[in-house]
Amino acid sequence: MTGGRVTACFPGRTDQAGVARRWLGGWLGEGRPAADDAVLLLSETFANACLHSRSALPGGVVEVAVTPHGGLLEIEITDDGGGAAELVPGHAEDDAESGRGL
Repeated sequence: MTGGRVTACFPGRTDQAGVARRWLGGWLGEGRPAADDAVLLLSETFANACLHSRSALPGGVVEVAVTPHGGLLEIEITDDGGGAAELVPGHAEDDAESGRGL
């Protein structure tokens, strides 16, 4: 992991989350502290962008930007906006795999 901010743009489909994970993992390199956490967070936020925005429409995209700040890593996900007209808080059951927000 060297240099400044890097970006990549992916089609706004959930099947592209794996492509984005591999891209970030390749950029971070093997054996980096917390790399697995960064890749997991990217995967979850990427999928959210695909599921809850206009990025899922034909031609939609999700942009990923990664910026190192010393020992920290900033990961920015930009989708095509839109989604739910009104956000309504929900309640996730204890064994639910989603619904807790990020």
